[in-house]
Amino acid sequence: MNLWYITVLVITTLSPPEGYMQYTQGFKDEASCQAFLNEPGVKEQVEADIKWQTQNVLIELGDYTCMQRGEAIEKNARFGHGAIDI
Repeated sequence: MNLWYITVLVITTLSPPEGYMQYTQGFKDEASCQAFLNEPGVKEQVEADIKWQTQNVLIELGDYTCMQRGEAIEKNARFGHGAIDI
């Protein structure tokens, strides 16, 4: 089953500077992910978690969306990030 994750474009001091980070909670479909993302306080919690994870390298958070893991990996590869096997 391919899960959907809240995904945020981040700009950092690292190279390459742009990339997508995904929140840990997965959803069975895009509609469920979007519905959760639009609940009050969720974006703020995701933002706090990403800021904690990126510590001193975060410059800016971009758009929040929902996407599957493979799509995020593909888009990150276009930014110049290598593939990560988990």
